[in-house]
Amino acid sequence: MKKVGRPISLLKYFWSAIWGIALGLAAVLLHNTLIPIGLILTLASEAIVIWYVGRLYGARRFKLITAISWLAVVIKGGTPGAGNEVLVMGDSIGIIFLLAGMAIAVVAVMRKI
Repeated sequence: MKKVGRPISLLKYFWSAIWGIALGLAAVLLHNTLIPIGLILTLASEAIVIWYVGRLYGARRFKLITAISWLAVVIKGGTPGAGNEVLVMGDSIGIIFLLAGMAIAVVAVMRKI
């Protein structure tokens, strides 16, 4: 008799990406609000959401998908749009947001579940 492992649910991958997209959207819109409170709140929520996705789905790969989708939204927010608007500016708050956000994402993904 063949041993059957756990089935892979594609919805876990989908919802991990949705968590990252929602986190990235909120982060891009709120990181420049009430400086430095918005930045601190944004970075803290990033760590909490990535940790939560790992606990919810039980694997590091889902945390990685959340972090990658967060990064994709943040990079898109930092590039000029159709009307040359940029949501993540190149000022000190924007640079701290990008660097600290990536560092927090890497640490959150690498931590044990």
